[in-house]
Amino acid sequence: MLAVFRSTHGTRRAATGLPVPQCGRRGGRIDAGEFKRLCAASKRSFIDRLTELAKQAGARDPQLLGYELGVLYEGWRAATGHVAG
Repeated sequence: MLAVFRSTHGTRRAATGLPVPQCGRRGGRIDAGEFKRLCAASKRSFIDRLTELAKQAGARDPQLLGYELGVLYEGWRAATGHVAG
């Protein structure tokens, strides 16, 4: 699971090949509503993948663990000012 969080600077995929949320920076012009929709979809996909990994690892409550790991990741990004991609 840790590999999900070890992304290489300048990429949009973690070491596992899973996409990491990409909401901090967008190229080109995009409508604010569309940006919010894309950002929410990206985060949901990331949490879904974390949940699947938690299931594979035998977590007691993989849905909760996936969500909590996603929240921790977002907190780290906010605290460090990290913007992937």
